[in-house]
Amino acid sequence: MPSDEIDKTLFAAATNLPISNGNTARFWDSPWADGRRPKDAMPLAYAISKRKGKSLRQGKENDSWVGDLDLEAIPPITLELIDQLVALWIAARNVHLSDEQPDQIGWKFTSDRHYSASSAYQAQCFGGSSTTFDSLIWKVWAPGKCKLHAWLIIQNRVWTFDRLTTRGWQNNICCPFCKRDDETALHLVAECRYSKRIWTSIASWVGSQLLEPGHWAATQSVLEWLENLANMAEVPKKGLRTLILLVVWEIWKERNQRIFEHKESTTTYPLAKIKEEARLWMLVGAKRLRELLPLLV
Repeated sequence: MPSDEIDKTLFAAATNLPISNGNTARFWDSPWADGRRPKDAMPLAYAISKRKGKSLRQGKENDSWVGDLDLEAIPPITLELIDQLVALWIAARNVHLSDEQPDQIGWKFTSDRHYSASSAYQAQCFGGSSTTFDSLIWKVWAPGKCKLHAWLIIQNRVWTFDRLTTRGWQNNICCPFCKRDDETALHLVAECRYSKRIWTSIASWVGSQLLEPGHWAATQSVLEWLENLANMAEVPKKGLRTLILLVVWEIWKERNQRIFEHKESTTTYPLAKIKEEARLWMLVGAKRLRELLPLLV
């Protein structure tokens, strides 16, 4: 399978390779030299090798790796190069191969030492910046289209005025709801007076004053706003997060209806759609939403 240097480095870091017959282990690319790959431990020797794809057995037989060295490519001899060649010769001589069984590759990131795609993905993301997307979106009960939309809008990847303008594309400039302020993702879901009226009605419907816009802290992004709202005290969090995705989705649908169909509705219409969808969602599996809206069960 084609692989680049990053793939090979990750594979070496993620696997154990107890040496047996040396046919699976690669002479240069497997970590058999005191737990390191010779290409990493002896880079000068690796650079002048003409055959880099040999197995460990092939490289060890009659010290054939020495015969692969390109003498014409050798730069001025340095002590560092000599040290690396000597260290590699000693390491290769100290490896004892057996014909009894093949080399066994073990995957470090699972308990049974078998490879899995999920563990490989986690290994590649190790050390990266973490996000709250999992708890705010992906583990929340909601249709896939609502989750995908929330994921896009959190990253400001929906086609609002600000994004369209940076690309020089035709746009409506002002928010289609208030027709006064510039349209941004944060403005649409949390700052526009139209959206705030919807959220005020939602707070009354749920019976929690904390959901009213007047109780929200000032935020600079959709993600910050969503994290604050989704973690309101004294409100069932899992049901609340489902409801938030539903409300954001219906606000977006109303926005698109105004732009593409030139139809405007008062807040009564999206509110009715939200309540209707909430009932349907609870019927088909949104159990946590029932904790938030028990009167609809």
